[in-house]
Order: sequence, then structure tokens, then C-alpha cells
Amino acid sequence: MRFIHIIGLTLLSLYGCQLPVITGKNNFFDYRNERVAIIGFKAADSVPQNVWDGMLNTARQQIQNHQEVNQAFFAKDAPAARVPESNLAVRLQRFTTTLALTGIADRDLALPLREDLDANLLFLLQLEDYSCSKDCPGKRQFLMRLKLLDFQSGETLYQARLNYQLNEDEEETQALSELITNWNGRLLNRWAADFKTPWHRWRYENLKPLAANAGNP
Repeated sequence: MRFIHIIGLTLLSLYGCQLPVITGKNNFFDYRNERVAIIGFKAADSVPQNVWDGMLNTARQQIQNHQEVNQAFFAKDAPAARVPESNLAVRLQRFTTTLALTGIADRDLALPLREDLDANLLFLLQLEDYSCSKDCPGKRQFLMRLKLLDFQSGETLYQARLNYQLNEDEEETQALSELITNWNGRLLNRWAADFKTPWHRWRYENLKPLAANAGNP
């Protein structure tokens, strides 16, 4: 599989200037017009819930508005997931618990979700915070990850990962909320720009009927 590895999106901060790492495919032709289920996972107590909810809603809206996406929805809002002891609710809980413990989206746990959610793609938005070493400018650091997975194969199609070390001024609630909202917007914009079909693939697809007709007597 051909991958691109891009470093970009400079985030301006006097002490915490860091770059996200972007990995993924460079051709998403086979993943157009799909339903995308969204799962959000937060392990950051210092981030207000309303800020996190705003990030999730921004993600859903941007994914939904992308021209290559059929529909975007939160997995937790699927009708079956609203029933506490339903199969979907239990499977979602297992999936997110494993994600919390290992940081890995388990394929064997993700695959059964595909049929329940009637979606082929899974979009994960993760936000975690933890203590920082003595070499950091502040006491805390954050990890933000956007990940797009193929339910069927378990393959990671796209990932944007940002590890950000906070300085002391950024640990204040208002400054922190502004920072993570900014990160969220930047990474989503990058995903939206990268989730496309390159022109040469479209040219190939458009020429296929002509080639087939030329081969017929």
C-alpha cells in the first residue's frame, strides 16, 4: 500500500510550537460516498465537556459537508446504541474501553460494529492529557488524534496525530479551550484537504469506457 507521510500545520506557541504527523493513503477513490460513523474518546479532565462537545459537532459537520462523504453520524446516536443493554451499546463500550487502555482501535471489536451501524468507515477523534517530564515548559501535555478506518479490513486509511506540550499560561482553562479548538479545526481542515481522489485517477476512470469500446470490434 502506498502511503504519504506529511509534516505540516505549524501551530504557533512560544514554548509549545509543534507539528502534527500526518500519515495515510494518497488516493481515496475506493472510499467515496460512504456512510461514516464517528466515535469520540476523551481522557482529559481539564477540558470542559462543552468544549469537547463543540469539537465533536464541528467534526461531524465538516465530515458531513465533505463532497466525498455520503453521511456522517455519531455512533452513539444510532437507535440501537441508545438501548443500554443492546448489542451495539455493549460493543461500543468494549471498543472504547479497549481504545482507552491500549490506544489501539481493535479490528476484531470494530468489525461487528459495521453491520450494526450500517457504515463502512469509522472516524475516531481522541483527546488525552497526561503529565509532562521535567524538560517540558509546563506540567501537562496533550495528545490529539484523528483516525479514519476501514471497518471491513481494519486498515487505518488516514491519521493525524499531534502531541502538544503546554506551557504554564496555556494550562489556564480559557487558553486551553482556545488551543484545543484551534487544533481540532486545523487537523479537520487538513483531513478535508487530503481526503480526495487525485486527478490522474479520475483521468484513468474516465478513459476506461473509451478503452473498453476501442477493444470491441
